[in-house]
Amino acid sequence: MKDISTLTDDDILAIPVDKPELLFTADKDTALAEFRVLLSKWHPDKNPMVDEAVMAHVNVLYDLAVLRLATDSWVTPGVVTFKTLDGKKFQLKFRASRQFELGDIYVGDNLVAYSLYKDNEDLYKNARNIIRNFKFADDKMRNEVLPLLPEIHSELFTDDRLVMLIKKTPDQLLMSDVLGHFGVVDPKHVAWMISRLYSICCYLRYANLVHAGITPDACLISPDQHTVSLLGGWWYAGEKGKKLQALPGVAVEFAPDEVLDAEVSDPKIDLELLHATARQMLGDINGSKLLMNKNIPTILVTWLRALSKGDAFEEYKIWHTKTVIDAFGPRRFVEMKLTADDLYGSKT
Repeated sequence: MKDISTLTDDDILAIPVDKPELLFTADKDTALAEFRVLLSKWHPDKNPMVDEAVMAHVNVLYDLAVLRLATDSWVTPGVVTFKTLDGKKFQLKFRASRQFELGDIYVGDNLVAYSLYKDNEDLYKNARNIIRNFKFADDKMRNEVLPLLPEIHSELFTDDRLVMLIKKTPDQLLMSDVLGHFGVVDPKHVAWMISRLYSICCYLRYANLVHAGITPDACLISPDQHTVSLLGGWWYAGEKGKKLQALPGVAVEFAPDEVLDAEVSDPKIDLELLHATARQMLGDINGSKLLMNKNIPTILVTWLRALSKGDAFEEYKIWHTKTVIDAFGPRRFVEMKLTADDLYGSKT
């Protein structure tokens, strides 16, 4: 039974009406006992001095709690449950969740789940096909590149969702969560993120693929290892020169007009999204405000605001041998002090 006797009226009224789990326990008898404790303290007949709105709010929360317990639809904080079409349940403990344009993302310690609305089945199948058929020149390339790419752990299909569970390591953090934590990321750290994304774009060029979904929601970073893995966003991927199936809104905003008009997969989409992602991590996805930030080297801002030429190999060569050195000097490892517990809070 939860310790609810110390809750104030403000504490109770602050609980959203759709989150009874924040007040009650996921057990019918225990929830009833908790309701009676609240009733004895907050009902106007028991205590004429209380705000009547508190008991009215408690009633709404309790009614929903009873309904969810009766229909086996209880929501446990930090746990998402998927009921598959064959009647089985899969529960994933997650450290963070967020919505994206096709559904929801759940970030666990060892898995990240991309849960797509069922009407995106064509995009889901496209991603699955791409991920299952990555090609490599040799074992050396495979060993170097595979950690940067998604590996499907399992798939779940529910009445309204298509869920792809991707393997990750506990030190990998969703890039968009890192941005939310810092607000603006140190340019030195953005620089190594850019380098890693260029490595991925070089692989895509070799594989004759266009990802078309490089965003902070698609990338996971390891602060310890200074790595970036492109685990999400493969819904939009396709062979270079083939017809585009769809694009996320950010790609429509930043891809060159001639690419959008042609409606074909073009490497310029990935390179423009790389630039946009880096600008977003620096605090302004459009880039104009970055010019006024004296903490960001001008040469970096100029690079990120320039239009891509469309060749990842050439861009990466110039970036690696000149631009990043001109911006920050000789390469050195700069520690990024951020852990999953720092970002998401300690596990209870």
